[in-house]
Amino acid sequence: MRKLMLSVCLLPWLASCGSGTVHEDRCVDLDGDGYGEGAACLGLDCDDDDPMCHEGQCCPGACVDLDGDGYGEGTACLGPDCDDDDAMCHEGQCCPGACVDLDGDGYGEGTACLGPDCDDDDAMCHEGQCCPGACVDLDGDGYGEGAACLGPDCDDDDSLCHEGQCCPTVCEDPACLGEMTLVAQGSKPALEVDSGKNPHVVYENAGIHHTFCPGAGQPFSSPEQLSTFGNDARLFIDEDDNLHVVWSRGTGAGATEGWYTNNVGGTWKSPLLACNLAQGGGDRVMMGRVIKIPGQDVAIAVWSVGSSNIVFVKIGSLSSTTPVVQQRAAVANIWVPDLILGADGSGFKTVARAPGGLTVKEFNLSFVQQSSYSAASGRTTGECGSGYRTPDGVGHYTGAPVGEDNTIEAPDHIWYNNDTRIGASQEAIVGAKVTEGDGHLIWSEVCVDLTGRAYLIHDSELALGLFVSYVEAEQLVTQTLDTDYDGVTALTDRYGPMCAPTSTTGVQVVYPVGTDIYHRTVGLL
Repeated sequence: MRKLMLSVCLLPWLASCGSGTVHEDRCVDLDGDGYGEGAACLGLDCDDDDPMCHEGQCCPGACVDLDGDGYGEGTACLGPDCDDDDAMCHEGQCCPGACVDLDGDGYGEGTACLGPDCDDDDAMCHEGQCCPGACVDLDGDGYGEGAACLGPDCDDDDSLCHEGQCCPTVCEDPACLGEMTLVAQGSKPALEVDSGKNPHVVYENAGIHHTFCPGAGQPFSSPEQLSTFGNDARLFIDEDDNLHVVWSRGTGAGATEGWYTNNVGGTWKSPLLACNLAQGGGDRVMMGRVIKIPGQDVAIAVWSVGSSNIVFVKIGSLSSTTPVVQQRAAVANIWVPDLILGADGSGFKTVARAPGGLTVKEFNLSFVQQSSYSAASGRTTGECGSGYRTPDGVGHYTGAPVGEDNTIEAPDHIWYNNDTRIGASQEAIVGAKVTEGDGHLIWSEVCVDLTGRAYLIHDSELALGLFVSYVEAEQLVTQTLDTDYDGVTALTDRYGPMCAPTSTTGVQVVYPVGTDIYHRTVGLL
């Protein structure tokens, strides 16, 4: 006993008598990580047998839970916590920046999702009638679209109506016609629409004139005279709703000049002589077309010069009081052109007749050809082709004539194709016979409505009437628009009907009947 008491007295620094505490300037650190008990430690150590662990979820039986909801970091927690500052949130859509998206379509639960997902096991479905047990019912009457609805709803804006005579009359036939509206007296109308899809028309009547309709149900405006001479006018409306117009001076073999004007800045400019016979080496200047390059003060115009050449004209300083010709270039072996913007809007395409058929050629702004391919994709076709570019950059094309034996000599069919189909090596969709006989013209114009449906508006020298065709199940369905249309007179000077999209579905058309010019919608009531 005496020896034991001596040992204790010789080692007084180990501990204060009976206190069991560590000296204030020491650190009891059994695993050597600097954490343990004592003021000299870096901090407390929850597991002093593991130098890799001193706090957090590695601690035996630990739960780091800042908001006290039982969720956090550690084996003793109920689970992880996506927001440890909010005791009401630990997982799901309440988590900051989270998107719980089981099918990977971007829709699910959470603020980072594109929206909610009614079926998070199907990447092709997130809303609407595809949802299991869903009913899309806008008016709350129990009728709408989906398996959970009581039935379909013909008018989902009216809770008192879902079927029967209260339903609005809907025209399912794309050839449904609107009323004919008198535009003006004259001939050879050309149609384009502004950003509001309001129609603008230029036409010939002892000079070139412009008129427009400011809105549905309103009459066309009093005509503006752009020139005291000219024929075969065409227009283009740019991204800022400025109008650009080209026309020829003279008729047929007597057409010797190509002219241009615009209303950039709100005022029509004095006409600019842009092209004459000297630039193309032919015997006439005809079939002018024009586009404006987006984001640039430049327009591109083109005319057929003779029977086998075209002349491109680059026109600059459009916003000045006097636009100027910056460049001209003649291109041989294509003629009767149409113009559309290129896929990215920086260049342009010409849709024109060439030996062997209608050809699409893409050019840059220096008139250097970038690509060339057959718009008919395997079909032989003659002149009178048309192109239309949708906002997604896809070109749509139609042409005629195409005969049963795929030759120009039997011009009794029209056809349709587009860039997507051509890229997949799909040939043109050819319609049924429009008329019988050889050696006459069929003129076809193409435009695409806001639903993506392509419409072909066409006529024939020998068939009485104006027709509309549309693509349905890889076929062209053709119906008559107007039996009073005189294709013989219109096509004598290579003129055809014109079309453009409306603000909803369907398209709008302008065409002459005698000395009057009419406008009507197709595919709408």
